[in-house]
Amino acid sequence: MPSNFENLPLPVTKDSQDYVRLVPAGQTVEVPVVGDFIYCKFSDGEIRVVINGKSTNMESGDERRSGDGTVFRGVNLINETAVDKAVVFVIGFGSFNRRIVQGNVSIEPILRSADGTTKADTRQTISVNLLPANLSVTSYLQGDAIIAARSTNELNPFTMFPGESGNLVIACNDPTGGITFDEYSLKDLSYLGSLGNYEDGPGGTFEDVCFWPGVGLIQVSKAIGEKGAVILLNGTDRSEDYVTLFTTILSDENKAPQTMTVDVNTGNLVLMTSSNTSTDNNLIQIYDRDFNLVQRFDSVSRYWDGLASDPITGNLVISDSDRLRFYSMPDFEFIEQKEFSLGSFKDFGKDFYVKGGVVYQCTNRDETVRALAVRDFTTKPEFIAVRGGCELKQAVSKNAELPQTLADITVNELTSGVEIRGNLIRAALEFYYRRAAPDDYLDHIYALDYTRDAAGLPIKAISTGNRTFLASGVADEFDTLLPGQIVLIIDNDLTLGGSL
Repeated sequence: MPSNFENLPLPVTKDSQDYVRLVPAGQTVEVPVVGDFIYCKFSDGEIRVVINGKSTNMESGDERRSGDGTVFRGVNLINETAVDKAVVFVIGFGSFNRRIVQGNVSIEPILRSADGTTKADTRQTISVNLLPANLSVTSYLQGDAIIAARSTNELNPFTMFPGESGNLVIACNDPTGGITFDEYSLKDLSYLGSLGNYEDGPGGTFEDVCFWPGVGLIQVSKAIGEKGAVILLNGTDRSEDYVTLFTTILSDENKAPQTMTVDVNTGNLVLMTSSNTSTDNNLIQIYDRDFNLVQRFDSVSRYWDGLASDPITGNLVISDSDRLRFYSMPDFEFIEQKEFSLGSFKDFGKDFYVKGGVVYQCTNRDETVRALAVRDFTTKPEFIAVRGGCELKQAVSKNAELPQTLADITVNELTSGVEIRGNLIRAALEFYYRRAAPDDYLDHIYALDYTRDAAGLPIKAISTGNRTFLASGVADEFDTLLPGQIVLIIDNDLTLGGSL
């Protein structure tokens, strides 16, 4: 590379100083300086340094001298990687004096995110073996039955919600009194067993029931001191053992609790109260787990019936006759409305639940439950995720119900294996943890290695040092052959969403 380094004069004062540079991916940066030593104070990774025509790879802590009383004129910093690298070099005469700091020095490694913030180093390595399980895909239109109607075990189901285990719980009015809770698989709506019968609580009949993580199975009623009450069923079917957690704060005596759900984003309880008058609207109140009222939204349509919190999108869903309305949380901003032709099934009430592209619905006309497509979508191929070193039989048991990843992937069956293309990192995370990866998941990834590329050849590991993939501009677009192993370095701040 042509330069005017040879014309650089010797400085009058022979000292050293810091040179901070950003070396773009695949490019060379010239530093016009004369000196006899160069010290790398910081680098995002290895950088090639050329002085006096001689090249050396350097990283943080490395030092190089010209030797024999000679000097170098000019330094070339060459970045041979696909990501930009930030570097700090001390260059000049003498040496970099690190002895001026007295006592013991401890250096805490830091991680750099895409927004420029830093945090403590909590990186860990996970190894995931992915094995093809079900490569067939199915397309659905909005309103299509994904799972045909199945009989429930009890009469008159009136509400449903995700239970402590993540399965679907359907609460039914028991003809002999109280409420019976039954558990069903979200995968195929197969019956998993009864969770017991509960008597009506001290507040009167059940208005709605849900499982509140960190609190327990709760009931809302509307007969305590002219206010509504949220009551903990306390793991017992005896009403005298129930505990009133708090009474709801109502705007006037015409409103009473109607339905509730738990916001998957915050873990707070979302409670909707209905009006007894034809002119008043409903009210939504949100309580934290210390039972403090943290938000409220007035002027909610009085005709809305039930609530659900989608663990995949984080949206709040409100049922209204044959319609579902979707709101972002926690700001309660309207997103969209979907209308359905429900046929012989009754309108949506409290007995519905939404997870991703699927709405589960009950009817007490023939005591059945089914699953419908919320919008047009196509299912994804399924893979078994095995922790490195885990036996396949253990994985098959764990993955009896395989999750539907949110990753954008395509597969192609070859004689040498199954080619998978697209969001490989997201797919590996979601099949491994069985939970949705956040939108910023690449801001928690620092390295990727996998067994072989789509041509069957081994690949070189991709590492961005202490900068995240998102900060370094690395897209989640890869291809590999499976079965194979995927190794990721992630940090502990990766927060996963709802179960898939």
